[in-house]
Amino acid sequence: MSAEMDTVTSREGTAGPGHDTRAWVSFGTVQADSPNQHSVSFADANGNVLPWPTIQVEMHPSGDVASCRVANTCAGEGEGEWYPFVAGDEVIVLIPQGDERAGCTIIGRLNQMKDIWPAMVAGQDSTTNTFGFKRMVAPYIMESAASLLFRNATTNSFISIDKTGNVTLSEGSDNGFIHVGTDFIGMQSGDNSTLVQIDPTNKQVLLQADTMQLILDALNTQLMTNGSLLISTSGMTSVPGHAVSAEQVIALMAGMIIAIGVLNPGPLIGAALAAGVTNIMNAAIAATITPATSPTQFQGALAAALAFPTDPSGSIAGFGRGGFRL
Repeated sequence: MSAEMDTVTSREGTAGPGHDTRAWVSFGTVQADSPNQHSVSFADANGNVLPWPTIQVEMHPSGDVASCRVANTCAGEGEGEWYPFVAGDEVIVLIPQGDERAGCTIIGRLNQMKDIWPAMVAGQDSTTNTFGFKRMVAPYIMESAASLLFRNATTNSFISIDKTGNVTLSEGSDNGFIHVGTDFIGMQSGDNSTLVQIDPTNKQVLLQADTMQLILDALNTQLMTNGSLLISTSGMTSVPGHAVSAEQVIALMAGMIIAIGVLNPGPLIGAALAAGVTNIMNAAIAATITPATSPTQFQGALAAALAFPTDPSGSIAGFGRGGFRL
């Protein structure tokens, strides 16, 4: 009796080490672009976007070239991940059923002489085997349709992006934070004693340092403090109250002379000067703040002495813009 030979049964019956010549996993290298085909394809020959990218890989040691998909840790409806492939990259390829026509898939990448392992990451020696990392050269984008949270389990510090777009960065131990949102922009200390808050809706800014508050508002600006308040110009100041303008110096001198003349119209002697020094200085200070005699009468002489031209626009140095350090 005769029958046709069952090659499948025969192959399975003789299968064993050295008998199955199929390759299930292979090393490979990414091919370079050719005149007829891109190494990495996102669309078919007609320009239609593919459901997944394909990579042309040469298998080793067979030398066969296969069109491969890429296995990812994230792949779903509208989800995926990607990192660029370039010619010469070494990969590991899974060959289902040992048949390259079944759909080869890249399941990993390898460092080699072309793609050398990074010995330094963030200034740290990666060869110490003491920390994990992911170091990339190409620009990298992470996107989520929901919230994102990066948190340090030891300090409780975190960076948060919620699904509405609000971004919060917290220091952790003290709970101080920086927040950027549609209705509130600000930063503050954990005990709320020091803060800066911007209200984009009401166009208002709040500054607070302990008991001092400054509210900037187009209609109602407020400054509140339990301590002293000093307001000074931004001129040649090193210590508040130790820099004065030319007008103030002239007004001080004029006030002193006027005060001396009122106090002692006769010959000036030491006893009279000593007796009236308090009244003289008070009058001179008052004249400096609100001078009874305008210092503009000295403008010509002072400008000539300083060799600076006067300039009403204030764009160059001159009378009214120069300063003296006391």
